[in-house]
Order: sequence, then structure tokens, then C-alpha cells
Amino acid sequence: MKLQIERPYVEALIREFPDLGVLREQLKFGNKAELPCQQLSAPQLAFLHSLYAAAGAAMQERAAQLATLHRATGGGKTLTAEVYSEIIKRPLYRVHSGQLGLNVVEMETALKNTLTRAQRWGAVVVS
Repeated sequence: MKLQIERPYVEALIREFPDLGVLREQLKFGNKAELPCQQLSAPQLAFLHSLYAAAGAAMQERAAQLATLHRATGGGKTLTAEVYSEIIKRPLYRVHSGQLGLNVVEMETALKNTLTRAQRWGAVVVS
């Protein structure tokens, strides 16, 4: 998943993590930078999450994006989600595909219930 990060947050990231200075190139052409989520370390994700959380309700969707990780098998998704949930001090909610049912209607209902519950708990969801 690629994150689109607005200029003020990119600049804050670069100040905190100078190794991300390559993002400055993207800011020459606009007010956003784009990079794959997996290129950010756990501390960088946590810092970006704290920036978005401090920005208020308008940025909650961006903070939620940080928990959506797409990597190949063995790429560390579960470990990253575990570390992330510890950093932001929120519960980790594990969901296995077998819990969702066998047909589309069951899956849709179970997934909606699961995501509603996770939102209510403020949990990080990992499957």
C-alpha cells in the first residue's frame, strides 16, 4: 500500500528521520509525497500516526491507513501490527479467514461485525 503524505507531515518526518530526506524530491512537484508503507520502520509509522492523531478527527482516516499493510507471506505483517499496537497502546485484534464463514453473505456480515467491534475497541486488526 502506498501512503500519500501531505507536505507538513513529510517535513516533520524528515526532521525526525533524516534518512527520509529523499522524499524532498517529491515535494518539488506538489504538496504530497508517496511511498510504500513497508518502507517505513515501526518508529517512523508510530511518529506519523502521532502526527495524524494530534491533527484531530479530520486525519483519523490517515492514521487508520497506517495499520493497513500489504506484504508477501513472511514479510513481517503480523509482527509489525503487534509492534504498532504496542506503540500506540491499543489492543491487537486477530481475525482468521475461517472465522468469517463460507459463503459471501456470512463473510460480509461477520466482517462488518468484526470491523465494528474493532472500531469500538480502538483495536489494530490483523488477519
